[in-house]
Amino acid sequence: MIYKIKLLIVFSLVFLTIQSALSQSEYEINLNNLDIQEIPLSFVSNNNGEFAGIVSEENESKDYYIYLIDNEGDISKELFTKTDTAFRITDIIHINSEPSGYLVTGNGFALADGPDKYLTFFIRIDESLNVIWEKVYHFDYYYYGLLQSEMEEPNGDLLYCCTPEGPYMFLFRMSANGDSLKFRQYEGNESGAVWSITYNNDSSNILIHTRGADGPFTTECEILKLDQDWNQIGIADYTWNFLPPFTAKLLPNGKILTCGSKLIGMGEQYISAYLMDENLSIQHEFYLNNTDTTSTSAASISVDYYGSNTFIGGNFDLYYHPNRSRDPSWYYITKVDDTLGTIYEKYIGGDASYWLYSIAASPDGGVLLAGTREELTNDTIQFDGYLIKLDANGCITSLDGNINVNIKDALVYPNPGTDKLKIRTALKKCEFNLYDETGKLVINYNIVSRQTTLPVDELKSGKYIYTISSENRIVESGKWFKVNK
Repeated sequence: MIYKIKLLIVFSLVFLTIQSALSQSEYEINLNNLDIQEIPLSFVSNNNGEFAGIVSEENESKDYYIYLIDNEGDISKELFTKTDTAFRITDIIHINSEPSGYLVTGNGFALADGPDKYLTFFIRIDESLNVIWEKVYHFDYYYYGLLQSEMEEPNGDLLYCCTPEGPYMFLFRMSANGDSLKFRQYEGNESGAVWSITYNNDSSNILIHTRGADGPFTTECEILKLDQDWNQIGIADYTWNFLPPFTAKLLPNGKILTCGSKLIGMGEQYISAYLMDENLSIQHEFYLNNTDTTSTSAASISVDYYGSNTFIGGNFDLYYHPNRSRDPSWYYITKVDDTLGTIYEKYIGGDASYWLYSIAASPDGGVLLAGTREELTNDTIQFDGYLIKLDANGCITSLDGNINVNIKDALVYPNPGTDKLKIRTALKKCEFNLYDETGKLVINYNIVSRQTTLPVDELKSGKYIYTISSENRIVESGKWFKVNK
């Protein structure tokens, strides 16, 4: 049962020009409840420019809410609860068939039965979060390390794929009313840990994007190809060092876009994306790599699109640290073209520990980033839910300086530095200037690549001011400190 709680939180709202019949909205929302930890697990958009998502609120217990963010940045949230049941909400997708809305998925067990009798529940809600129906199924599995994915089929049926335990995987189809239509269990090399499920370019085959289908001791990620009778007719491998969490989407042009992470040694990794044709051959690749940086894909949804606007999201920090949650980091978001070329690239945060869980593209050309923010000075771990809606240019441009988060087109690091100064930006035809404390220009450099390294060993220790200009306009500026080795 879902109980509705109305909560209006308006931090920022700006209306811009009309695009795709919708006005653009930009906002920054910090849930910032000091008594609990809020974790936005996954968010999706609807055709009206609204967003719905799952937020876990943790204190002495763990409560799950469905949040709805309207076009004005107002939030409504609904508490999900089941009497005498231990449960968790695992996923949410948008449904287009009438009445349009969302499918919420979760699992748990009745306290009287214990975890050996797990239940899977599905709840269909409308655009206002009103419940249309709720279904509970018992698949006779013990859920350990649960992974699952859902999608709406062209005729309105709902497809659910899950890895409940060990070498098993199952595929389940429901009608638009939640009635059971078809079920099949897979084992051995026909199964794997499910991360995404999509169709192929003409919807004739189901593609299950998994890890470990080649055997119980393998770690490679692959795509299981099923025919219309759900028989496996092929398998395609991702690169051997491609890692989850990853998200796969069927784009409007019929190609598959998948984003995860790529292992580069010693536990370090960076965001990696692949664009595949109808034969599942990789046509284009995207990497966010550098020898002294690390990056990971978003934990729940790392790639999304609306129309022709496609986004890749993840987490970025300048150095690899095992205890990453206590170090400065950024949300990373990039808008890409149909060859995975960068249209823009943004780094959001850097003043605290940021961790991105999901991105959601919107009809106005913008994108929502949903994750957590943690102050580095906290004595105890305290995550605050943090939601940022960017416009079509990846900016929040109309808040009159009231925005609290840093949104950068370029990073200058390490800061402080010793013998080298590095610049990372996707901007084209930029000029970098570095000034000493007297205002004297000590470095002038035309940036021609995404990654630039400048020798600074001859500079004196102290504080410097840098600017990065594009088309005679300063796009980034800040302080940089030189220290001795």
